[in-house]
Amino acid sequence: LAVPVAAIKGAASHEVELIYTDAQALCQKLGEPPTIPILRGLASIYITRARLNDAHHHLQNMLQRVEHLQEPAHVVEANYAMGTALFWMGRHNGACEHLQKAIFTSQQISSQHHTAQYLQSPRIICHSALSLSLWCSGFPEQALEHGKTSLELAQSEGHALSYAYVLSHFSRLQYCLFTPHHTLKYAEKSIQLATEREFKYWVVISQMFQGWAMAELGMPHKGLAVISDALQAYEKTGGRVSSPWFLGLAAKILLKLNEVEAGLKQVEQALDISQTTKDCVYMAELWRLKGEFLLMQRTQEQTAEAAFQQAIDIAQSQHAKSWELRATISLSRLWQKQGKVAEAHHLLSDIYGWFTEGFGTADLMEANTLLNELAILLPLADGMKNDIALVSINTQCQPGRGCPAPQTDA
Repeated sequence: LAVPVAAIKGAASHEVELIYTDAQALCQKLGEPPTIPILRGLASIYITRARLNDAHHHLQNMLQRVEHLQEPAHVVEANYAMGTALFWMGRHNGACEHLQKAIFTSQQISSQHHTAQYLQSPRIICHSALSLSLWCSGFPEQALEHGKTSLELAQSEGHALSYAYVLSHFSRLQYCLFTPHHTLKYAEKSIQLATEREFKYWVVISQMFQGWAMAELGMPHKGLAVISDALQAYEKTGGRVSSPWFLGLAAKILLKLNEVEAGLKQVEQALDISQTTKDCVYMAELWRLKGEFLLMQRTQEQTAEAAFQQAIDIAQSQHAKSWELRATISLSRLWQKQGKVAEAHHLLSDIYGWFTEGFGTADLMEANTLLNELAILLPLADGMKNDIALVSINTQCQPGRGCPAPQTDA
C-alpha cells in the first residue's frame, strides 16, 4: 500500500508515514524484526524530511542487516539510500562509493520485480543519483554520462515514476552545468509527465529548476514567482530535503534583480536550515552567494571576502571540487579588483589544475578566461610593485636622512 501512496503524494507524506509505522508496530507485536522494505520506507521518510542524522544512523543498522542477508535487492536499496543520504549531507566520497556499489549489485536482480516492491527501478535511480554526486566531486563529464545512462534506461523500461525522477534529476544536473535551456527542457518534461501521472512531489521539485531557468533566459520575475509557488507547494508535501538549495535558487534570481536585502534574507534562512538539518550539499554555494550579495553593498568587501573563503573551506571539507571552483572564481575576481593579481592567479591556478575533464563546461571556461586575464595583468602588477619599492627606497635613503650618500668614483 505504501508504494502507490508514496508515488502520488511523496515519501514524506503523513499517509506514507502512517503505513510504515503501523507495519513496524505490527512486526514488533509479532516479535519479528521489521522487514527490509519497511526499513527502506522509513529511511525514505527520514531523508525526504531532512532528518539526515536519523537517516544515517538508521541506514547504518540497515546495511549491517543487509550485508548479513546477502540478498542483492536489499543490498541495492540500502546502498542507494545511504548514498542519497550522504549526498545531501555533502559527504561525496561516501555517496559515490555506496551508489557505485548499488549500481554494480543491481545487475544481479530483476528490475521489474524490484520496482514493484521498492517503488522505483534500481539501476535508473542509482545512475541518476550518482551523476549529481560526481558533478559535485569535480567530474562533470562522468556526471553527464551517468545522467544520460539513467535517461536511456528510463525510456527503455517505461516506468513512469522512475522516468519522472530521472527527468527532474537531469534538470538539476543541467542547472549544475549552467545550461539553462536544457534545464528548462528537462524540468518541463518532468512536470508534464508527473502532472499526467499525479506525481505531485516531482511536479514541485522540477518547478524549482524551471523557475531558475526562466530567470536565466530573461524572465526573472516570472521565474521567481514559479519558485515561490513551488516552495509553498513543497512544504505541503512534507518534504524538507533540498530546501536550502531551493531557497538558493530564489536568491540567485534576487541577485540578478539587485534585491540585496531580500536575497540575503533567503540565503540566511537557507544557511540556518542547512545547519539544523545537516542538509549541507549546497552550503558552499550559499556562502558564495552571501559574498556576492555583500559585494553589492560596496562597504562590505572584507565581509564578502570572508564569505568566499568560508565557501572554499566548506567545499574543501566536502571534497566538492565543483563548488570549490565557483567560490574560488568569486574570490579571485574580488582579489583582482583589489590589485592582488598574483594571489588570485595562484589560488585559481591550483583548483583549475586539479580538474582532468569538463573543460568545455561553463565553470571551467569561466575559470580559464579569468586565469588568462590575470596572466596578462601579472607583469603589470609586478612592475607596479617594483616601482613602488624603488620609490620607497629613494624616499627613505636620501643624503641627510640617515642614509649614506651615493659613492662617486674618484
